[in-house]
Amino acid sequence: MILIIGIDGLLGNYLYKFLKNHFKVIGTSRKNLGKNIFSFDILNPISDLKIEWAKVDYVIITAACSNVDFCELNPNYSKKVNFEATSKIISELKIKKIPVILFSSEYVFNGGKGNYSEISTKCPNTNYGIQKKNLELYVKSTYKKSTIFRISKIASLNHERSFLFKMKKEMINNQIYYSAIDQFFTPINLEDCGIIILNTIKDNKYGLFNLCGNKNYSRYDLALILKKNFNLKTQLKKCSISEINLTYKVPPNLTMNCDKMKKKFNFIPSELKLI
Repeated sequence: MILIIGIDGLLGNYLYKFLKNHFKVIGTSRKNLGKNIFSFDILNPISDLKIEWAKVDYVIITAACSNVDFCELNPNYSKKVNFEATSKIISELKIKKIPVILFSSEYVFNGGKGNYSEISTKCPNTNYGIQKKNLELYVKSTYKKSTIFRISKIASLNHERSFLFKMKKEMINNQIYYSAIDQFFTPINLEDCGIIILNTIKDNKYGLFNLCGNKNYSRYDLALILKKNFNLKTQLKKCSISEINLTYKVPPNLTMNCDKMKKKFNFIPSELKLI
């Protein structure tokens, strides 16, 4: 049986539905309760989760504060969620001897170089990145039966929580759309994430892996493709990421390479689905 802690977000919700095709899956939520969905706040002790722990074969932790701007404005709360509470769960799972999958972020880097690998020096410049860096260090030193996916942006035109879905919607709703030409990343299709995580569970693959696509894009690159593919009428305007009003300095080049993942999983990420 698979337990997913946090099925309210994009990835957790998708995995809950996808993995049910292969295993019995239960999940936790702060919003939607039902059959095999249990109420749980990650800030509470895991002992509050009244399930049959003896039947749990794997735990996936997708609960997090992943909005970088929110983490800048709420450093104490986001640290509790992203590092302290998650670390406590890892420690409890170690005692229970249950393998765990969890997620870090491209934001463990400051975006100065790009093409980051798993062994690149971590140098975050945001609260979110610092929290994820500390989580990586803690898990790697604490529990060998853990898999950390350092994930890039997740792409889907069919799920409203995806950045790509939001981008298309904003382009439809605005006559002029400003898009940065100097921020780069390596997005991955949501469906590819599901396949990799399924293989992780089946083959007990542990370690740290970059979970990203094969191709780098700027925000403007993606906007240009969406405009063409969907015949959108909005006028695209190039801008710098520094011109966007945010509470933090956006790392300019968060591109990663996934050579280690491709070799370990014998899997090539698919081309980004942009139509």
